Amino acid sequence: MKKHPRLAGAVIAALAASPAFSGQEQFLPSEKAAAILADGVPWSALAPDGKTLKFTLK
Repeated sequence: MKKHPRLAGAVIAALAASPAFSGQEQFLPSEKAAAILADGVPWSALAPDGKTLKFTLK
């Protein structure tokens, strides 16, 4: 199985910026998480059916 470190980083950044995840305080400020996620570089992920999904966040 291929690993997708950029996708994993995006998920971690999104979770860390979520107040619900941290319970009381954020690990990453929302602006920093947005900068990590919306870097303009294509992201790719493997769907459960084996297809590769690609998307870019700006």
